[in-house]
Amino acid sequence: LVVLRAGSVEQEGPPLEVYQRPASRFVAGFLGSPAMNFFTGSIDATGRLAEAPGLRVPVDPARFASLPPGRPVLIGVRPHDVIPDPDGAIDLHVEVVEPMGFEAYAHGTVGGVAFVARLDGDAALPRPGERLPLRVHAGAVHLFDPTTERSLDAGRS
Repeated sequence: LVVLRAGSVEQEGPPLEVYQRPASRFVAGFLGSPAMNFFTGSIDATGRLAEAPGLRVPVDPARFASLPPGRPVLIGVRPHDVIPDPDGAIDLHVEVVEPMGFEAYAHGTVGGVAFVARLDGDAALPRPGERLPLRVHAGAVHLFDPTTERSLDAGRS
């Protein structure tokens, strides 16, 4: 698979690898439907979490080992990489629920930013106006440099 941007190669590789380890925000947002959710945030004081308003997600130390506390980041979370969890650190304010059969999409906001979560269609679905706490699957967070928009994943080098 080759992903082009304005006539230049943005990333190339096996399709699943490009999808799972996007080289840039552009590639991450281009592949996948619904598209990846993005937040402007930073690394917390422990270096183990990336945070933005309404969102605190674990940083995989194997992928993002050298990010200093306070470093600005773009945080990317795919809709299918979250699950409902009463103790979850993503606070989705549901606006619309789109049942699709075996799955459903909850559309809303997290910290004022648009967010889509993929849910199991046979689970109890939230209603518009409700709050839905979510957590991210381990290792599923993507981090990008806010200036260059390139991946900060150490495995990308």
